[in-house]
This record gives sequence, structure tokens and C-alpha cells, in this order.
Amino acid sequence: MTLTESRPEEAPAFALEAVELSRRMVLQAPERYRQELGFALTNLANSYAALGRDREAIEPLGEAAALRRQLARENPAAHTWTLAYTLASLGAVRSRLGDLDEAISLEREAVLLRRRLARENPARFRRTLAASLSNLAVTHSRAGEPDEALPLEQEAVAIRRGLAAEGHPGEEYLARSLSNLGVLYSELGRAEDAVAPTEEAVAQLRLLAVGDPERFEPDLADALLNLGAALIDAGRPEEGVEPTAEAVRVRRGLARRSPDLHLPGLASALSNMVSVHLDLKMLDSAAEYAQEVVDVRRRLVDGSYAHEQDLLRALDLQARVRRSGVSDGRAVR
Repeated sequence: MTLTESRPEEAPAFALEAVELSRRMVLQAPERYRQELGFALTNLANSYAALGRDREAIEPLGEAAALRRQLARENPAAHTWTLAYTLASLGAVRSRLGDLDEAISLEREAVLLRRRLARENPARFRRTLAASLSNLAVTHSRAGEPDEALPLEQEAVAIRRGLAAEGHPGEEYLARSLSNLGVLYSELGRAEDAVAPTEEAVAQLRLLAVGDPERFEPDLADALLNLGAALIDAGRPEEGVEPTAEAVRVRRGLARRSPDLHLPGLASALSNMVSVHLDLKMLDSAAEYAQEVVDVRRRLVDGSYAHEQDLLRALDLQARVRRSGVSDGRAVR
């Protein structure tokens, strides 16, 4: 296990030191050590991203991408895979930050590169192709383009099922793709189709979280939230209560341990609790959860536009509860 996974708060300092050491080595022997600098820059960016510090990850990833483009031009066989990795990482960060056009461009390029690599060496590169397909699907979904996203996520699920059938590790990645697939079906108005893949995702992640809660509880919370939302969208709000409530319980625990990383997820889970309680005409509890959403969103306001907009939406949700208690019938994602 890497330091980024085991003690993420300590990782950036060591990664910065590795970057500086690599820079000095490149000055002495650039042809030998440029590749090492690319790895060090990407590791630094990953250490920032693991702490939710995506904006700080942009600069090292941009530098690593430029360096690896040059290396891939000089020796495609040796360096195309590292370029694809960095483009995929940069695209994922851009996507989380809302820079969706840039993210789609980067992630499409990563998919094209990884398709070629997977054709040449499927045993080695199918897994990373599935990752890029799923990431691009998520970004299209964020951009309001579920029709573009659906075939990408379906392909990712098919690849990951094949890998699982062959005995390769990676059940968590299949579970994430299944959960994403459920969200896309819901976005396309196919509510009943959304339930089965999301239930499968929850079952897999529940097993994984028993063995490694720190690693898998965040994904379990997301899948539970998606399952609750799918059931609400399918007109089954009574069944949506328990997975949504469980998502809130998991997120509360995560937010107590790491508030910077998990308070936004807790706010999203609480917002869904408001929706399901409104659907069931449980107005007192809906009002309590709406107040908690507002309280959490206030804690997150830091001057950024995105957090201010989240707070405004929370206040609007609270006002809707107070005015009429009439739900619009769809879960908040």
C-alpha cells in the first residue's frame, strides 16, 4: 500500500521532495531521468487529489502531461501508457472541478490511446481502458449528456465483468461502474432499469467494506445513495428510505473522521433524505434534515462559487419544505 493510501496527509511532503530530487537529476542527465520526473509529478498530483486538493493537482499534472507527450513522440512503445495515465488523471481532476469541456477532451484522448494499447496487449491494458471509459462517462453525465455516457459505461461494465470472470482483482471497480450505470438509467428516465445494477453495486461494496472500511465505505455510501434515489425515481419511496438512511449513517461516520473530504457527501445524502421524507409526507423529519443540509453547506462555504451555489440550493430546498412539503418526485443527486 502506498503512503497516499495509508497515510494520505503525510504524502504531499514526501512527494514534493521526490519532485525536487528528480528535477536535480534531470539537470544532470535529462535523457535518463525525464521519465522519473514524470512519475514524481504524477505522484505529487495524486497525493493532492487524495486529500481533495484538486486545484493543487492541476499544475504538476499539466507539467507531467507535457513531459510525457514529448517522451511518447520519441518512443511511443515505451511511453504511450504513461501519457494515457497522466491524461486520464488530469481529465478526472478537471471533471471534478467542473471544467467539463477540457475534461472531455483529455479523457477522450486517454480512451483513444488506451483502446490502441488494449488491442495490442489486452491482458495488460483492458483494466485501464475500462477506467477511462467510466471516467469519460461520468464527465458526460456531469455535462448533462447521459446519452453519450451510457454506451461508455456499459462497455466499462462489460470489460470489468470479463476481468472478474477470469479471476482478476477489481470488484470495487465493477461495483463503481454498476452504480454509475444505475445513475445514467435514472437520468435517461429508465428508473426501473436503474435498480438492478445499483443493488448489485451495493451488495459488492458492502462485502468489500467489511474487510476494509476506510477504503470502501465512501463508495458504499455513494452506491447506497444511488440505490435510494433509483427507488425513489421508480416510484418506490418506502423502499428508498433504508438505503438513503444507511448512506447518511455511513457519511456521518466518514465526515467525523475527515470533514474536509466527506462533508459534501454528507450534505448530498441528507438532501436525498429530505426528498424521500417529502415523498412520504413526513414533513417534520424532512424539515429537520433540510436544516441539517443548510448547516453543513454553511460550514463548507469558503468564498468559492460552487460552495455558495450549493448553499443557495440548500436554502431553496429548505424553503420548499416550509412552503408546501410538495416534492418534485425526483431525488437530488
